[in-house]
Amino acid sequence: MRQQILVACACLTLFAAQNKKNPAMAPSPNVLTIPLAGPALTPAIAVDAQGRVTVAWAQQTGHNPAIFLQRWNGSKWEALAGSAENRGAGGTKGEAFNPSLALDASGEPAIAWQDRTYGNHEIYYRHWSGTAWEAPGASATEGGLSKTNTGYSALPSLAFDSHGAPVVAWEELYGSIADVWVRRYDTSLLRRAAWNDLGDHPGLAGFANKRSRAAYVSLAADSAGNLGVAWLDNDSGSDQVQFRRWTGKRWEELAGSNSNGGVSRSAKPVSSPVLKLESSGAPVLSWKDGSESEATLQVRRWSGRAWEPVGGSPAEPGCNPVWPALALDPASRPVVAYRTGSEIRVRRWSGQSWNPAGTFTWNNPPAYTLPAKRQMAMASAAGKACVVWVEEGSKPALRAGCVDLK
Repeated sequence: MRQQILVACACLTLFAAQNKKNPAMAPSPNVLTIPLAGPALTPAIAVDAQGRVTVAWAQQTGHNPAIFLQRWNGSKWEALAGSAENRGAGGTKGEAFNPSLALDASGEPAIAWQDRTYGNHEIYYRHWSGTAWEAPGASATEGGLSKTNTGYSALPSLAFDSHGAPVVAWEELYGSIADVWVRRYDTSLLRRAAWNDLGDHPGLAGFANKRSRAAYVSLAADSAGNLGVAWLDNDSGSDQVQFRRWTGKRWEELAGSNSNGGVSRSAKPVSSPVLKLESSGAPVLSWKDGSESEATLQVRRWSGRAWEPVGGSPAEPGCNPVWPALALDPASRPVVAYRTGSEIRVRRWSGQSWNPAGTFTWNNPPAYTLPAKRQMAMASAAGKACVVWVEEGSKPALRAGCVDLK
């Protein structure tokens, strides 16, 4: 216990010294609050080209959680056609949770989520047209866009491709085996409008070839709509971060990124992978390596020939970086956020070192820290990075804070 206290004190002392040297570490005044009527889970956030912030989350309403969404219009939070009341933006009657949020080319929000309205866990999708919530290809009824019936579809990740078509990746679980499934809503003239698999078969590996479990999928698109996907996989015995990118015809790995320990190749427990693509299309990955006070935050970038570390760990030594998030600044340099204790710290890569960019106070952080219980997310655009988190206690709320990246 004494050693843990000393480590925590050293961490706080180091952070205080950095705060004194870097005025940017002062708490940001740009914090927006959404009061909640009940407990919230797994928030998601997006920022459009004008700097408007949109947040989505699962909120307990009656017996089942529902997907809620609100957008900041510059002066207040606004719902979109009932997206923050009753059954919210999802509109389904059963359990709805684990939302993923993305904006289309016009800045309008779309959400994918995990839904159990019809008894089985499936992936659902809805898109705000500007006037109404739409569900192309029957993506928010019956089996949704996954339609696996007997499988367990979970933890979706949403992006838009170069043609503006929505693409959803998720974990598809059968028993102890799980694969990464990726589907796109195809409206080309040559095919009937439908949700189709990206690749030759359902899943990146296909269950005939899959012997391990994939989890915590992170899908990303660059400014040109090129796609990449990262996830945790235990094919080498322990969970490791793996990656593939879509060439337009097939999913390819980069320097063994989908085999023999993937990108991380760590001897420690690995968790919370997040993927972003630079404007050039180069993938950038972050994850948590290790646990408790020995944990580090890792960031690696594909150089064109190898996966190279982006500096050392952005998190201070001895600080347990919970729920790490990743974004990119206007120059495509990585920005990370993580919770440590009752603070959310944002750090930015300068090209030579990780520098403090801002901090927020988490007044009532949850006691749990498991990745599946994630209560924080981050996104960037319009020269700023914005973090959303859940406040618990007697006055539950969502809070969203932004730091300047210009």
